[in-house]
Amino acid sequence: MLRWPSPTRAVPTASAAVRRHWQPAAALQGVMPAGWWAWLSSTDSLTQRLASAMQQQDERAGQPIQGLRVRLLLQDTGPARLDEARLLGIGPRRHVWRREVALCHGDTPWVIARSLAALDLAHGHRLSTLGERSLGHWLFRQPDLIRSAIDISRAPLVLSSSRPLARTTSLWMRRSMFSHGRFKVLVQEGFTPAFQHALQLA
Repeated sequence: MLRWPSPTRAVPTASAAVRRHWQPAAALQGVMPAGWWAWLSSTDSLTQRLASAMQQQDERAGQPIQGLRVRLLLQDTGPARLDEARLLGIGPRRHVWRREVALCHGDTPWVIARSLAALDLAHGHRLSTLGERSLGHWLFRQPDLIRSAIDISRAPLVLSSSRPLARTTSLWMRRSMFSHGRFKVLVQEGFTPAFQHALQLA
């Protein structure tokens, strides 16, 4: 179990921070460990950050570069959960485009992710053709991309996929909304114990 350090300035206490399921990332600066903060609050491409960290780890270990591998766990249409539907601005249990992946170093998942979008807009952008390519790579190529503020939770990210990798646990979770014109996609990412160990985070 990770322990949160005592805040050094006027920020929420650890107990206050964990009482609510989600907290704005800005409210946790100085409360959560600095190493985790640098990753969970970052607004650039997580895919690129992970690929760089994986390459550096392989180089330090003198191993062949394994690179980042996107493992597709689920891509279908299905009901959004209640909090997801609220964020997407749709009715409860309405079906959406769903995509779940594991971002792996070799065969080891560092991050698991669940993304959802309204069906008509997802099909209009041909997201079903992504396969085992990164959604983030496509998003960050859009010149008008807007990202919402990031929320953070210590609850694990629960996936809908029944594949073995989908049972990977996560220590921290974050979510944000990406907008590209009328298109909106909710992206939720869970950071795993393997990620913590590889980056030696407290």
